[in-house]
Amino acid sequence: MNREVLENSGKFVLLLHILSMSSAKSEKVLVFSQSLPTLNLIESFLGKIPRPGGKPGCWRKDKEWYRYIIRGSH
Repeated sequence: MNREVLENSGKFVLLLHILSMSSAKSEKVLVFSQSLPTLNLIESFLGKIPRPGGKPGCWRKDKEWYRYIIRGSH
């Protein structure tokens, strides 16, 4: 899936907007997904967008975002 397709996804655009607004206010956001590929995609994009507050570089895992996987029993 290429970047242009994702940028035209309403849900993805909204998520990035929420993350940007929250980051500007130093607030945290919790994102749930049943899809690991979706979480992988979100992480991929976060690693390519500018860091909050005008800091140099892109968002960094375990700095600007964290990922926790909770496995349920079936």
